[in-house]
Amino acid sequence: KLRICLVGAEEIPWTTLTEAAHAFGPRGLTMAALTPAYGLAEATLAVTIDRLDTPPEYLDVDADALAEGRVEPAEPGHPQARRLVSTGDELRDVAVRIEPATSEIVVRSNALGSGYFANPELSAARFRDGELHTGDIGFLHEGRLFISGRDDDLLVIAGRNVYVHDVERKLADEPELREGNCAIVDVRDGDSRRVALVAEVIAHELDLEALAARLYGRTLEANGFKRISDALDAD
Repeated sequence: KLRICLVGAEEIPWTTLTEAAHAFGPRGLTMAALTPAYGLAEATLAVTIDRLDTPPEYLDVDADALAEGRVEPAEPGHPQARRLVSTGDELRDVAVRIEPATSEIVVRSNALGSGYFANPELSAARFRDGELHTGDIGFLHEGRLFISGRDDDLLVIAGRNVYVHDVERKLADEPELREGNCAIVDVRDGDSRRVALVAEVIAHELDLEALAARLYGRTLEANGFKRISDALDAD
């Protein structure tokens, strides 16, 4: 019987844990064996870990408030509710704090690296004053760390902060798209930059232009705009 299965990522979707427990439950895997953790190579891996031998814990928060840097509880099942998984408490000799202005996770530890090979600019940006500025976004709640995304996964739509993963998840339930195969990517066009949605369709005969227009409309609606013109007016 598997007693401990460490699960580490920038953000751990709650559905990943429940689906794994359901799929492998007949073979003895339980929710209590799934142990969320947070680590990264720059800290020579381990930073926080959840309690052993207990099911993972989560917190439902308001997605709009979270994008603005506020942690507000939300009712489970509410359209704006976002379920975040706890990655647990700091390990011994590790200190975690949250940068107030940006919600960036900052780590202090004796096990930090000294920089990136042949990349002095990134090294200076991330390793400062004995701390590692991770680029991950999150918050501390009752001493436990919750991760909500990356600083480069935040879009600004008509002045409103929007997490890329939130948009991807909201579009994933479209029947024409393969579940989980939907991603927003950065597209460079000369000196300009745009974002684009890349999605895998499961039907061969589709009006792709109509599907693209519907996905674009849903993206705006999911972020509070009923029409494209609303977003343009907000700009």
